[in-house]
Amino acid sequence: MNFIKLAQSYSEAGYSVIPVNTNKIPAIREWRQYQDRPMTSQECQENFRKAHGIALLGGVNGVIMFDIDLKNDISGDFYQRLTSKIPQRLLNKFYIQKTQNNGYHWIARTDAVEGNLKLASRFTTPEERHK
Repeated sequence: MNFIKLAQSYSEAGYSVIPVNTNKIPAIREWRQYQDRPMTSQECQENFRKAHGIALLGGVNGVIMFDIDLKNDISGDFYQRLTSKIPQRLLNKFYIQKTQNNGYHWIARTDAVEGNLKLASRFTTPEERHK
């Protein structure tokens, strides 16, 4: 995959992206500057030369993301129950992406973003951590 061209297209569209390594960790030290602005074309060429992946920064330039992590879903049907409670017309406004760990990212753009905010979480049980 040509991450340079992909990063340039995202940046030209006004999105802030950064390169990540195989562990999804930022591959550049000074990545936080891109929370304020997208990379230039030249910065994309420099920063994505050795990229193993690309990350879209949420809470920046109107991008909102919901990270729905299901690896500790003890019910097995949390995602189905969640989506059944949300009107389809609202779900249609999101780009929905399946994650490597069988969770989901819901991504949209809005004018009502005020940075990052954790909406919900729960502690794992000792048994879940063991698995």
